[in-house]
Amino acid sequence: MIYTLGDLWHSVGGAGLAYDLARPDAIGAYQGMDQLIGGLVRAAGPALLSLLILSGTTAGWVATAVLFAIAGLLAPGLTRWAERSRPPAVLAAVNN
Repeated sequence: MIYTLGDLWHSVGGAGLAYDLARPDAIGAYQGMDQLIGGLVRAAGPALLSLLILSGTTAGWVATAVLFAIAGLLAPGLTRWAERSRPPAVLAAVNN
């Protein structure tokens, strides 16, 4: 149940960012890039986790935890930066 809630939260947040950060004339391109990156992660993720975790070492678990922690800590700041760096015309079009 917790995994499902986390997955839903992640999916909604990612789709919202891909939509809200896009210029009105480029929403499809942003959504397409979001899906492409998601596909690459789903393709490479199992191999990476297999190398890191299934090796059975503590270092693999620590590396995975550090990777997730860094991504989680960087995401809010990067999102705020992306929102601040949009041109005013894009902000007006999105907010209307």
